[in-house]
Amino acid sequence: MNISNKETPIIKQAGLQRSGTNYLKALLMENFDCIVFGYLGGNKHRLLRKLDFREYNELTNDLTEKQFKYYTNQMKAGKFKTIAIYKNPFAWLSSFWMAYGVGELDKANIIKWIEIYNFKNLEWKITRNCMVDYHKLITDTEVELDRIGKELNLTRKSKVLSFDKATGKVAEYFGERLFTEDNFEVGRYTNHLYMDYFTKEQIKLITSINIFYKD
Repeated sequence: MNISNKETPIIKQAGLQRSGTNYLKALLMENFDCIVFGYLGGNKHRLLRKLDFREYNELTNDLTEKQFKYYTNQMKAGKFKTIAIYKNPFAWLSSFWMAYGVGELDKANIIKWIEIYNFKNLEWKITRNCMVDYHKLITDTEVELDRIGKELNLTRKSKVLSFDKATGKVAEYFGERLFTEDNFEVGRYTNHLYMDYFTKEQIKLITSINIFYKD
């Protein structure tokens, strides 16, 4: 992908781990004239109260020195928009714990991580230009992309993307394929299979703690 065009709109991304940030980035960059940064300007999984370019290094950098300098200066000048994505607490916590959890998902861990889920998503809701519900994105993709495009004033490409492919860990490696050859298992979400991960008591606890997600 050519990212040297200085007219390309810049989007700074945010979202918890396992919330769909890679999928959203791929959809946006395939369907709109834009460039989406997850780490340039600050780690996408952390709260961004001010720009921070310290973590962007050779491990997540596929920009030339000239491009890095240009986009850094653009963002420092405030020439970017922001977006965040979220899942419902059950879909998110089950996916997060399977990927990163250590030990038993007990009451203490549920309380800890749902409080983090609430805190960060509520902060992003206030500070981001656009918020995206992952579940709506995968079930009403065209409608959601149209809404996002209007809210961020993006120009839609003529290319129509197939929405049935999974995404890799795209980070800032813009030269690699945003989508993999694997099929995206949308049924886990549309059929609410993630709920099988929890006991009735855990479901009741998560429901009582959740103050962010309203279906």
